[in-house]
Amino acid sequence: MWFPLGRLRAACREIPEPPTSGSLKPLWQRLIPAAVTAACAALLAWTSLQEWKFPPITGRQSDYYNLLVSGFDKGSLALDVRVPDALKNAKDPWDPQKRPANVGMHDISYYNGHYYLYFGVVPAVALYWPFRAIFGSDLPQVYAAIAFSLGGLLVAAWLWLKVVRDNFPGASLVTRAGGLAAIGLAGGPLVLARRTSIWEMPIDAGHYYMLWMFGFGYLALRARRPWAWLALSGASLGLAFGCRPTLAAGGAAMVVFVLAIGIRAAADGGRGAGLRRMALGALSGGIPLAAIVAGLLAYNYARFGNPLEFGLNYQLNSNDERAARHFSLSFIPYNFHLYFLSRPQWGRFFPFIHPIHYPTMRRAAGYYGYEFVYGAFITCPVLFWSACTAVLRRRPRVEPAAALAAAIAAVALASTALLLCFNTAAARYTEDFMPWWVWLGVLGWAAAESVMRPGAAAKSLRWIFGATAAFSCALAFFESIQLHGLFKFLNPSGYREMSLVFDGPPALLEKLEHTPAGPIEMQIAFPANPAGSLDPVLATGVAYERDYVFVFYQRRGTVRIGYMSSGAPFETSPDIDVVPGQKYRLRIECGSLYPPEAALWYWGYSQAEARSLKGWVRITLNGKDVLTMKRRWNEATPGSVMVGTDPSHAFGTHFQGTISDVRRGGWAPHSRFARAGGDLEVQFVLPDDGLAGTQPILSVGKPGSADMVGLRMPDRAHASFTYEGWGVGLDESPPFELSARRTPTIRIRLGPSLAVDDSTPMSLLRRSIIISVNGKPFWWTHTHYPIEPGAPVYPFSNDIGSSEMVPDFGGLILSMRNVPLDLGHWKFGPFAAVDLGLGGEGAGTEPLVTTGDPNMSDTLAIEWLAPGRVQLLYLHSGDATLLGPVVAWTKNNIHLLRAELPSLRELGSRARPGGGEGPLEVDLDGRPVWARKVKFYAAEPRSVELGRNSVSVRDVGTELTCAVAYIRQVDK
Repeated sequence: MWFPLGRLRAACREIPEPPTSGSLKPLWQRLIPAAVTAACAALLAWTSLQEWKFPPITGRQSDYYNLLVSGFDKGSLALDVRVPDALKNAKDPWDPQKRPANVGMHDISYYNGHYYLYFGVVPAVALYWPFRAIFGSDLPQVYAAIAFSLGGLLVAAWLWLKVVRDNFPGASLVTRAGGLAAIGLAGGPLVLARRTSIWEMPIDAGHYYMLWMFGFGYLALRARRPWAWLALSGASLGLAFGCRPTLAAGGAAMVVFVLAIGIRAAADGGRGAGLRRMALGALSGGIPLAAIVAGLLAYNYARFGNPLEFGLNYQLNSNDERAARHFSLSFIPYNFHLYFLSRPQWGRFFPFIHPIHYPTMRRAAGYYGYEFVYGAFITCPVLFWSACTAVLRRRPRVEPAAALAAAIAAVALASTALLLCFNTAAARYTEDFMPWWVWLGVLGWAAAESVMRPGAAAKSLRWIFGATAAFSCALAFFESIQLHGLFKFLNPSGYREMSLVFDGPPALLEKLEHTPAGPIEMQIAFPANPAGSLDPVLATGVAYERDYVFVFYQRRGTVRIGYMSSGAPFETSPDIDVVPGQKYRLRIECGSLYPPEAALWYWGYSQAEARSLKGWVRITLNGKDVLTMKRRWNEATPGSVMVGTDPSHAFGTHFQGTISDVRRGGWAPHSRFARAGGDLEVQFVLPDDGLAGTQPILSVGKPGSADMVGLRMPDRAHASFTYEGWGVGLDESPPFELSARRTPTIRIRLGPSLAVDDSTPMSLLRRSIIISVNGKPFWWTHTHYPIEPGAPVYPFSNDIGSSEMVPDFGGLILSMRNVPLDLGHWKFGPFAAVDLGLGGEGAGTEPLVTTGDPNMSDTLAIEWLAPGRVQLLYLHSGDATLLGPVVAWTKNNIHLLRAELPSLRELGSRARPGGGEGPLEVDLDGRPVWARKVKFYAAEPRSVELGRNSVSVRDVGTELTCAVAYIRQVDK
């Protein structure tokens, strides 16, 4: 790992290019590294975007770097943002205790009435500003992040493959491809890509330029005249320093490059020649480096009046940075433990890795904190191969690789030492030092492989290296998924799809092992604790990602039961009177007690139903609901469920009463709602604090052509139904009162979802919606337009994309089933009568039953008079309209109308081909209302229509617009 100067003489002799004959690999072996590079690039780009959705490149952007470019365009070094007067007039704007609340931009430097960027300026000058000048619009920050991360990946891939080809021509495919993947993914780039914000941008850019520094330095090591390469290497280091001042640690690599070149010259031409080449090398690399650094120092002086002030002391954040101790040797032990030794908390479900346990070792005074760091010795085992770089010192034909390894080791040690002294440890900071340890790891393995004799041992070690590289890359990916929960928040559908893949094996194992899951029930006896004290009842999950159920003692004999999920405020029930020492049956349901939504446990559940199951907290005491609400949750494996104790001591250490007879309640999959000609019957719980917006219950169709039934809560005690026809708007039912338990049973017949033969009169049922509440018909309406048969059905989710409804139903679904309907089979042939269940009202004169063709038809129609009255009509083509009686009609009931027309009995009859006369009889709700003899025409069986006037009967509307609840043929 370390390279004494005395050893550099042998390690730095220039060697010729290795012969190409006999070293060419088969085409597929050369294509695999290219495929690995492409796969890493795609993963990095996808991680930055969160999904394959590309934001437009238009207009001005509001991120800090583009605002800085706007300032440059106006001749200023400050961001082009107006500073509030309240901040300008503040006595001490850098002290958060004295700064006006909610004033000023976050994590920006403020000085002399202007906002400045304390992040490195180079990305703005090298990428953002030229992009605006060329294309006339701002570059979105995510594209800038992708440019630097993919650029760094390509430089790293080129350098790695060149080093292997030049120095280890016999390297295996595992070495070339595995080393490439580890370099591309394992050192921290995925964490940076996951959040492309102001903090990650300069780190990404700095790493990009550092890779160029090493690439140019390696070319200098192999060149007879290395001056141009050294100049480019020095310039790259200067640009890296301009992105992130801590990358000044890269100067250690420049020293190694210059020494290596000088010592090699001394070996060939004596000490004088060596010293001359060292001096020329120092000037070649140092002049461009010094020029860029001088420019940066001048930039600082122009902004803050101090060349060494980058803006760190003038930050506006939650601390007063002027009083902070940013670097200290006393921080080293704590940071070393965090970055290298801290063990992550492992989980059974995707993404399998959770934040580390809270370190037990004591923090030094002035230490700020840490976020999402994991011990590299545990999560990135590929770096252990770095010990094998010692092999390079004894191999005279790999001198450039040895010198490059020495340069990388120098930077790894310097940058690690610098970051260990910083007062914060963060996942994004690992990009400053971890990549170089990974580089040493893969170089060490390549060196070790090159001296191995062929055989089983070498093959075994080769696959061990591949496994460490793969494990390091996989853990890096899972760490990026876990980071701040960003992926799950920004791309929930992508997270769910990925969970389906990764959670499949552990879910199957749990099913085979019959692992208990679901609600927890227990016998609980409350102690007589003093008022204001807390006891834990249930804790689920791992540290920082835990859900809690607790008891809050109000006074003797009165308690409240509460719930809290880490990162969210807690909620408590109303006061509950209890008898201390008496046993009660407590049942707890919450999201963390169920497996992840995507697991195989939910086979037979709809996606919306699984979301409902996990998104609710429901706590009952002796069968009575005491806390019912929709709340967030953390995932928890069965082994992390703790009853009566709380290891974090957030709500006490242990329950001081007694808990016994603890059991998992379990749950059974609900049957999915199918398009089998049935109704959706569902029972759900509505939350005590109501629901905001229109909740989706059942939808059918697709964007642009859909019918949707929803539910609204105008207040906490009432609910109403809505019907939306796409593009038409909402119709709403009257409100109905909720019971005290707030658990209505709803039955919905959404006509367009019914599986009826569209070529028969039964298709009329597809134009109505019928809703019952607690077993009684409550509301019905006619749809606005027909939906094509076989359209997809969506229960409890707004997958169609209605702007009128929220994405998912917010109630807790207790049961859901498909109620089959006996719709019968329409018989084409003579029959006696037809029964129609009609609800609501129509308008004008509308058809009920029609037979015949446009020239010879018979129609029974209904005319909607003033509210509460209707009149029946019979129309025989060529004759005057026969007016029937005016009868009472209540729109709030579903009426049974039986119509017996003489043409129905004679359908297809050859006995009276021209028709004749026969009885017309109409019953309403079982009572005869009209009976007389009428003329009729003979008609074909397939000419029967219900609720439609396709034969264009005069003075009759085209369609029946009241709701049709059912249709039934009555035989002779």
